[in-house]
Amino acid sequence: MNINKVIDQAKKTAGRTVAYLKEKTFQLTDTPAASVAELAAFIPAHHDTKKVTKTFLGRSFTFYQLETMGVSYYLEMKGPSILQLDARTKERNIVSYRSYRDGHKQDIPIRFP
Repeated sequence: MNINKVIDQAKKTAGRTVAYLKEKTFQLTDTPAASVAELAAFIPAHHDTKKVTKTFLGRSFTFYQLETMGVSYYLEMKGPSILQLDARTKERNIVSYRSYRDGHKQDIPIRFP
């Protein structure tokens, strides 16, 4: 068996476990939270979102920007795949997701202010 496949599977399993534990903790404490996948669905659907589609080397990429309730969102997608997602307030970064380094963290809930 390939060691990279074992490591990747271990990261996915750990990510699912952490997501489940965080979700239950946030539910018990009534803390507002959302995952990267939930935010990626929310941003394009919001009526104030600015959308730009560009084609590079025959591939289409979509860029979204949204500012609402004191939070600035930036989302990059290639088809249904999330490439990058950033959410920040003026005081701090809430989310800095990059698919190349955080792919196994897509479903982990993130606490919102």
